[in-house]
Amino acid sequence: MDSKVRNEVKALLISKLLEKLERNAPEAEYKPFFDAIFNKKQIMLASLIQSFYTAFGMSIY
Repeated sequence: MDSKVRNEVKALLISKLLEKLERNAPEAEYKPFFDAIFNKKQIMLASLIQSFYTAFGMSIY
C-alpha cells in the first residue's frame, strides 16, 4: 500500500475513533438479559466496539 494512502486511512481511523469516544452513548438503557449475564463495563465495551465496526464500515465504504 502506498504510504500516502496508508496515512490517509490512518488519519480517517483516528478521527472516527475520537469522534466515537466523544459522542458515545448507549442505544438503550434497559437490557435485562445482558445485565443478568454481564457487568456494566463489559456491556459498554462490547457496545463501543460494535459501534466502531459500524462507523468504520460506513466511513470507508
